[in-house]
Amino acid sequence: MAILPLFLALAVPLVLILASFIKRSFYKFWTLYMNSLIVAWYLVYPAVTELILQNFHCVDLMGQTVLSMDTDTQCYQGSHLTSIYAVSIPALALWTLGMPLMAALGIRSNSRSGSDSSIKSSSFVLSTGLNLKYWEVLTLLRKAALISVIALL
Repeated sequence: MAILPLFLALAVPLVLILASFIKRSFYKFWTLYMNSLIVAWYLVYPAVTELILQNFHCVDLMGQTVLSMDTDTQCYQGSHLTSIYAVSIPALALWTLGMPLMAALGIRSNSRSGSDSSIKSSSFVLSTGLNLKYWEVLTLLRKAALISVIALL
């Protein structure tokens, strides 16, 4: 599941490149690629966030605090502490907080630069009928907060 975003980011353009060679239109390829990537990211975001947060969920088992998904691993000691510092905290910063921030910055820069139909169609995918520019960013952050509460309880 952890490599799913990378797989989608690589598989979607390969299919679309083949389609663009058939129709010979790179601009259409780029628009389809961005739309597909945004929708895939939007769908995968909660699952990846939950996987990241599962590394922080510990339970008390016979007087020892162990990781809930691997009861052989003691929490916040040895390899678990290393994996939290090396993987979980950077992933939490880059994926759970960084991706909505990147989306907000993309929306902001494109709203300043004028109208690009590629960006308009990409943002249209997520915010059909909404007049609020940052609504989907707020939705993603609300999802992350809800997943955090559920995963850590």
